[in-house]
Formats: sequence, C-alpha cells, structure tokens
Amino acid sequence: MKNILVFALFICMACANAEAQNERWDSKSCMYSNYTYGFYWKLLPDIKWIKVPGIEKHTVFRATTAKDIMTCFVSVSSEDGQHKYDPWETFEYLKSKMNQVDEIIYENSGEKITDRTFLKCIFCGRKAIKTTYTAIVNDDRYDEPYVIKAIDYIYTYNNRTYTVSAKMPLELYNNVKNSVSDLFMGYGISVMYNDKKN
Repeated sequence: MKNILVFALFICMACANAEAQNERWDSKSCMYSNYTYGFYWKLLPDIKWIKVPGIEKHTVFRATTAKDIMTCFVSVSSEDGQHKYDPWETFEYLKSKMNQVDEIIYENSGEKITDRTFLKCIFCGRKAIKTTYTAIVNDDRYDEPYVIKAIDYIYTYNNRTYTVSAKMPLELYNNVKNSVSDLFMGYGISVMYNDKKN
C-alpha cells in the first residue's frame, strides 16, 4: 500500500512539473516563454515587471509594472480547425464590427473608447491587424476618470488567434510613444511541439 501511495505521489509531481515546464517566467530578464502556445515576450528590462494572473478566460500571460501603470498581456483563442483564418480577409468585416466590440468593452470594463485606428500590418512575419485606441476609464476607486492608450496586434498561428496587447495611461504613452515599438520588439513566435504548416 505504501508503494502505491509513493508511486501516485511521484506521478502527481511529474505531471505538475511537466505542466510547469510549458511556460516560464524569468523575473530577472523579464522574459516569458510559453511552449504550449508557441510564443515568448522579453519585456523592457529597465522596468520592473511582475507576472500576474490573467483577468480574462483566454489570457495566457499578463505582466504589469508597479502600481499597474503599464500592463502587457497575450490572449489566445482556438479556431475550429476547419479553415485557415486570415485576418486580412476579414479586415473590413472586423472593422465594421468595432463599434459593437467597443460597446462590449465598455459594459465589461468601464473603458469608453473615444478613438480607434484599425490597420493591416505584418507582426512577427504574420499577417496581422494593429489596433490602437484611447479610452476614458470611469472607476470609483479613483477620484476622477483617467485616460488610457492601448495597442493590440491580432494574428493567427496554428489555428489560434493571438491578441498581443499593451495598455498604459495616455500621459505615459505621450512621453514614451517613440519607445512603444521597443516593447513589442521583444515578442516572438517560437516553434511549437506539434506545429502544423501554416
């Protein structure tokens, strides 16, 4: 009986260790790797980043600076696998639906989007959509509303849709907007174990 319990404990520890090896966060180098979803993000090293749990169902990585001044996150959702999704082919349709999306964002988070750009781009060698927006956030925890700037890159890889995002106060964005591209330069696609030609 004792041997069975020891064996069961060993199997549990091995499974937990295997799961933990699917992602890695190095707080010293501010580097996150996710082998399940095939991406990595080396955040700006001169800023103190803290890995925190995601706040939405599909968020697989989220990091924030002290006092949540700036937040970076990656959300991943699976496609049905029956077709290859090309974000450029649905660009006009998605663009036409942005007002509805913005209303849902407002209902769920209190972010009232005041302006948005929606562009085709190449991100990590993939066809992507880049959207930037400014939003007013009303939150009773703060004395008055505050304004944020968000940048999202949306691309597909291995029948999954990835949204790579950064949010920060508008005032900070205005001071560092020339450096914001450096933040996304640390993001990359890595080879996945069961990668399919895509």
